[in-house]
Amino acid sequence: MSKDSFIFHNDSMCILEEMNDEQAGKFIKAIVKYKTSGKLPKLDFGLKMAISPFIKQFERDKKKYEAVCEKNKEIANNRWNKESTKSTSGTSGVPKSTKSTTRTSGVPKSTKSTYNDNDNDNDNDIKKTKAKKDFFEFEFGIAKELSKIIEKKKKIATSKSKWEKWQKPINDLLVKDLKHRENPKDDIAKALKAIEEHSENKYFPTVESGNSFRNKFLGIEGFLQRQTPTTSKLSTSDAEARDKRLKAVVAKAKERRKKQEENNPPPTQNPP
Repeated sequence: MSKDSFIFHNDSMCILEEMNDEQAGKFIKAIVKYKTSGKLPKLDFGLKMAISPFIKQFERDKKKYEAVCEKNKEIANNRWNKESTKSTSGTSGVPKSTKSTTRTSGVPKSTKSTYNDNDNDNDNDIKKTKAKKDFFEFEFGIAKELSKIIEKKKKIATSKSKWEKWQKPINDLLVKDLKHRENPKDDIAKALKAIEEHSENKYFPTVESGNSFRNKFLGIEGFLQRQTPTTSKLSTSDAEARDKRLKAVVAKAKERRKKQEENNPPPTQNPP
């Protein structure tokens, strides 16, 4: 059974608050496309990372909804079976208590759906699950992406039970170390992207866990600040433009040197 609606949870809205209007628009459209077609459009790294925890939450809500529907179905079936076996006095087998079934679509009053389409009942169970995690979806998404990068770049296997623990140091980094920054989540996302792009550089800080990500965070930012056009990865057009500028500088230097020699010839020496 499928639902014809979905919700955004309040504790996930902090991600939207960090986006500008253009990013938020693309984000909402991507969510709608996923909910209607089951597929995501092409997104940049930041939006892809931001939308990942929302997709996981939708999947958890769907499973919860299906479980409630299945439970209600089971309750209804058991109720009908129980009432029908009681009828041994030659009656029709349908108890008087079910006279109201014409108003409840054949389902006894006691088995009315316990699920609310607005997800009010479901929210309580989801909040309990989140209370156990003690973290927002942002930390969960960062920890998961970090584990993927480490597995890919460092060839180090990271189990789910292991990388889920990384949420704690990432949360500490966000709410303690970077609490005075204007956009700490953007800074963390940039650092994560830097790990993916520069982790093979011998001068880049070594990050192999959530704790080392927190401890090496300032080192990562320092590495990015030290990057110059000569050490960063240039496109072909940028490299050609750079080479052209260098050749022009060398040519001008040779031209100045030649004019200086013409205007100031070396003194001639008289034969002895």
